[in-house]
Amino acid sequence: MTNIKCEGGKEIDLLAIHPQTLERYHVEARVSTASRLRIEATYTENKKYHKNGIDYFSREKFDDKRVLRKIGDIFGNKPYRKWLVVWDIQDPRYVVMEEAKKKFGIEIILMGDLLSDMIEKIDAKGSRDDVLRIIEFLSINKRVEQRFESKIEKKRSRALSRRTKCPNCGYNDRIVIHPETERIHRGDTIKIQTVLVSDETVICPKCGKEIAKLGEVIHRGFEHDVS
Repeated sequence: MTNIKCEGGKEIDLLAIHPQTLERYHVEARVSTASRLRIEATYTENKKYHKNGIDYFSREKFDDKRVLRKIGDIFGNKPYRKWLVVWDIQDPRYVVMEEAKKKFGIEIILMGDLLSDMIEKIDAKGSRDDVLRIIEFLSINKRVEQRFESKIEKKRSRALSRRTKCPNCGYNDRIVIHPETERIHRGDTIKIQTVLVSDETVICPKCGKEIAKLGEVIHRGFEHDVS
């Protein structure tokens, strides 16, 4: 249930029940595309509440008597969890989160973490809901990126090692390299060539000059026609 009206103009953002565990939630969200609200520790001076402070949210959003009465009407006397969803938290984060939990019983949830979890775990396939559809696209894109990164990591795990002379002092130093395939267009023919690329920038320990740059081609193999 969303946007639940209470007495005196009060409103609850979201009440939810987990369908398997029957765990209950009262959720207040302070996220928008226009601003990134940063939740802060308790600041109370002369009974004035800082609008970014945990004490403000406890008093105005979670523990107001009118809000509690409405939750009682819906949840009865069943226990429930209090979630405050925000973009960011004042540093050090653990201090603010610990105060919110211990002093006010409020769990602070970062919107970025929720989005990451949804992208990671979404089961929807071809959903007609616009939000789920976008998250599905993001999930697919993440899996594609992970496969690409896995291929790169496998290539790096097969990295070779060779010694290269410093062009300045002649000192031999070891550099780590990995193989890549290079396509060469020559008129109407296409050739492929294996090249060995440096995995790091290597500085000569003797003279301090650069031996190899990151990504520099160290060796080129034979060219082969592409059929």
